[in-house]
Amino acid sequence: MTRRGLCASIGVAAAGLALPAWAQARMAYGPDPCQTLKLYPARGEGPHPVVIMVGDAARPPSAAMERNASQLARRGMSVALIDRRPSLYGLQAHTSDIVRALFHLLTQAEALSLDGRFALWGEQGGASAVLLVARDGRYLTAGRIDPYQHWGTVVLGLPEETDPTFTRASAYGIGRTRALYEGRADHTAQGTAFLSGLF
Repeated sequence: MTRRGLCASIGVAAAGLALPAWAQARMAYGPDPCQTLKLYPARGEGPHPVVIMVGDAARPPSAAMERNASQLARRGMSVALIDRRPSLYGLQAHTSDIVRALFHLLTQAEALSLDGRFALWGEQGGASAVLLVARDGRYLTAGRIDPYQHWGTVVLGLPEETDPTFTRASAYGIGRTRALYEGRADHTAQGTAFLSGLF
């Protein structure tokens, strides 16, 4: 069964049903087969903030990212591990996918027990796309998302080189990002502690 078929079978996306605690369901957030996400609902009574977590390139999330998502969920944050379109579509497709996934979740905020607040988490290749979205509020406003609900950003292992479109996240200003943690690729514990302090 495909990921999208699994989502349809449990009726999450179509019916907008709330996920039970600790249920992990993969749902589609766009028409492309790669535009799916896996949601880790926060533990405890909600509503809760949500963390959009983006891994390296367009690869599936690593086992380490899945463990970290579970840890953040235990600390009261729902976490969405998102898949995105391959790198051949360019960095702008990745930023678009981040915003689209976030919008998909926020439109189901009541059913998913989300409070509207969100944070962004990017690792390595995903860190560049996350930082662009965080530092330039136009990405969020174009996606009909209130930038003032963005509470913080974690970027780990940010690449130094440019992508093929010669876009560099460092060229963007601070924007409306309230808080930013930038660390090495193995600084997951520090990133988790940083977000825990925000929410």
